[in-house]
Amino acid sequence: MEAVPSGWTLGGKQRFGAGRAAAGRGLEPRSVGRLLDAAFDVLTARFVVCVGAAVAIWLPVRLGFQLLALDPGDLSATLVWTMLTGVATQLTIALVCRVVSAHLQGEWVGAGSAMWDVLPRLPGVLVLAVISGVLTGVGYVLCLAPGILAAWLFSVAPMALVLERTGVFGAMGRSARLVRGWGGFGRWCGWTVVSFAIILPLQSLPSLLDNVAGRGAIQSAIGLDGPGFSILAATVSAVLLGIGTAFQAIGLTVYYMDCRARREGVDLLLRLSPRDGEGGSET
Repeated sequence: MEAVPSGWTLGGKQRFGAGRAAAGRGLEPRSVGRLLDAAFDVLTARFVVCVGAAVAIWLPVRLGFQLLALDPGDLSATLVWTMLTGVATQLTIALVCRVVSAHLQGEWVGAGSAMWDVLPRLPGVLVLAVISGVLTGVGYVLCLAPGILAAWLFSVAPMALVLERTGVFGAMGRSARLVRGWGGFGRWCGWTVVSFAIILPLQSLPSLLDNVAGRGAIQSAIGLDGPGFSILAATVSAVLLGIGTAFQAIGLTVYYMDCRARREGVDLLLRLSPRDGEGGSET
């Protein structure tokens, strides 16, 4: 078991409050099946906050895409959409991971508080998204294996950046150290495959709405056209993508906590930490 880094945090705070020792039982190492169970449990418990934040991020992106009538077949439109999709996904992950990490410790954090905590880290989150995205994309283009390797090694970098307040490159190195090993790779692969199968149906309708032929067929079927249809399509797409992205962010945060429990024993640290008023509890 590795030593916990100096200045580490789980939820942006460095003081364990009363009752949080019991919450350590929610951070123990998990198999792929238990990672999935935990992700659904958190999604159910914090659905409004997590999905609401995700939808609020996705809605302006989808409105812009629909109202500007961008053609997915156009290269410039594809680049713009890819960039906006990456930004929306990373912002969602940054916000949701703050909420989830607190929930797993028995704390409650609202969307406003999470945004306030995460706001100073957003430039780093976006820079991290660009760097890791480029490395992963190049890896996929050159050979599939390097792309998969990069996606795995940097999978929990956003959590390290937001929750541990590291720098961009520090977060990438931290992620690689936390997930390394065949066990970490196996759990990540299992989670990725299962979550992709769950999220894929949620992405199907937005993809259909982005297709010119599919969009026309839906317009004819419901008898709605013009800005009204664009607003409806953007709203439905934002909700579906918000649910999928929030679930993805929750699962990655649970995986991050799993890696920390295995590497650093943070679950045991929470259980054994003194309660407020029972001696110092500063890390």
